Amino acid sequence: MRGGASGAELRAAEANVSASLAQQDGAEAQLEQLLSGATREDIAEAEAQVEQAQLALELARYSLKKATLRAPFHGLVTRINVTPGELAPTRESSFILLDDSRFHGTVSV
Repeated sequence: MRGGASGAELRAAEANVSASLAQQDGAEAQLEQLLSGATREDIAEAEAQVEQAQLALELARYSLKKATLRAPFHGLVTRINVTPGELAPTRESSFILLDDSRFHGTVSV
């Protein structure tokens, strides 16, 4: 999270995803109720609400994905060259990652 989204930003994005899921569930439940005896206008309105909730959910998930910093491979962060709120350095990497999947050592015996 250093140099990326703050903990509060991640919690806010996760809360948006949860709220959007609840909104989508509510709209789908309302649509189900209306389908059992609703007018065409009621059905169209409910379908529009479901679509709007789905779009809000997609946007919330996208925001969460963009707020999460992921490494291109599994490894260890060995150096961090930025601090929160600081612009990323232009002449060096923001992070140094070590691929710990293989190590090779030469030892004299």
